[in-house]
Amino acid sequence: MKNGYRRFISPIYTINMIIQAIVTLLSPIGCMFLIAWLLDKYTEVGPWIYVVLILLGVFSGLYSMVVFILSASRALEALEKQHKEGGKPIN
Repeated sequence: MKNGYRRFISPIYTINMIIQAIVTLLSPIGCMFLIAWLLDKYTEVGPWIYVVLILLGVFSGLYSMVVFILSASRALEALEKQHKEGGKPIN
């Protein structure tokens, strides 16, 4: 029973991590685009603000995604190690 459960959960967990990594990457880019649009429309800063803020969003999104992936992989390794040792999972 455990082997079948693991075969079912593992792909779902992988898909979940991929979706979360994509959202973590795209959220800052979208927020910076919205801020750039608002600044351009209401303060007439100029279209150069798009380039600056979107690049800032790309770099912060990449950083956030890398931190998320490293954190998730450490947590997964800890869970697998705990499972191999036969310990109870932490609730």
